[in-house]
Amino acid sequence: MPPLRELKNVNWKETAKLNILRYSIGVVIFMLLNYIFSPMPTNALISVAITAPILGLTIWGFQLLLHYVLFAIPFTGILGFAFLLIGSIGDPFIYLITKYYPNLIKVADYRIFNWSHTILVNDPPEGAIAGSLE
Repeated sequence: MPPLRELKNVNWKETAKLNILRYSIGVVIFMLLNYIFSPMPTNALISVAITAPILGLTIWGFQLLLHYVLFAIPFTGILGFAFLLIGSIGDPFIYLITKYYPNLIKVADYRIFNWSHTILVNDPPEGAIAGSLE
């Protein structure tokens, strides 16, 4: 957990875009795998794909709450780990997006797997082009 003084340099728009997209892709992949291994009605799969951004925002918000506020409560780490896995499923896809379309998500040096609950995108220093990972 970064100190609160380091949060002042965070570009919250890019941070939110990156993490919501990361968790949304994770939700969609999770539901596709669930559909492959235990078929569900197609309309349920479509509704999950449509509501994935809302689920991504909800999961990311709950993950922030777990990480910064509820970390002292027992067994929240297990729930946090489950959310971490959902976010990590989306990492390779975000990596490909940042490689081929760098203007969509302004992050410098994005790794293919990031074992972090929340990836903070910092404002670029003077003269730099993109933000950095935290």
